[in-house]
Amino acid sequence: MLLLGVGGVVFPLTKFPRAARPFLELLPSGALSTGLRSVLASGAVFPVRDAVTLAVWAVIGITLAARCFRWE
Repeated sequence: MLLLGVGGVVFPLTKFPRAARPFLELLPSGALSTGLRSVLASGAVFPVRDAVTLAVWAVIGITLAARCFRWE
C-alpha cells in the first residue's frame, strides 16, 4: 500500500516535493507508473530509464531470493 502511494500510482509524482522525485522514481512502482503514464498519455515508447530501473530491481530481487530461500 505504501508503494502505491509514494510510487506515483495513486498520486502523481508531480504532487511530491521536487527534491523527493528522483528517489521516488527509483522505486519499482515509481518507474512502472512513470513509464506507463508516458506510454498511455503520449503514445511514446516505454522509457529506457524506467525499463533499466525495473530490470535492476528484478535482478536484485532474484539474487536475494536465490541466496535466502531454502527448501528446508
